[in-house]
Amino acid sequence: NMHEAVVSTQSTGTPCDLYLFSLTTMKRGSPGSNNVTVTPVSEHVDCESGSTNCTLQCRVFKEGNVRREGVSLCQLDHNRPINCEEMDQRGDRFERTLTSVTYETSGPYVCVYSEDGIQTRSKAMTLYVDYSFSVDARISKH
Repeated sequence: NMHEAVVSTQSTGTPCDLYLFSLTTMKRGSPGSNNVTVTPVSEHVDCESGSTNCTLQCRVFKEGNVRREGVSLCQLDHNRPINCEEMDQRGDRFERTLTSVTYETSGPYVCVYSEDGIQTRSKAMTLYVDYSFSVDARISKH
């Protein structure tokens, strides 16, 4: 089966006229093509080290209903999704809250939508872990 990747852009309407990029995967030659677009809400997420409330979010667009259980958040390891976990739906967004932010949780993540054997990935978003708070706290105690 052939798959076609289509990249589309959408203006955010900001003064700098930034553009959001999304990736759509379609299964060629199929009468019911899986036309899905997955986009991160933010491509840059900052969380403090030790935080118990760090949220990564995506949006999934398709004709028909989006299956909630088909949306996962995955870490990227050499451009390969690993450690995927189901996301929760909140209105038009899907989110996953990381409850233990450490050095190991920093790095690239993608949202993956799976349906009918086809996986559609979002553009990577990067989780940056801020250690300055914990370092400042240790310095001020001495």
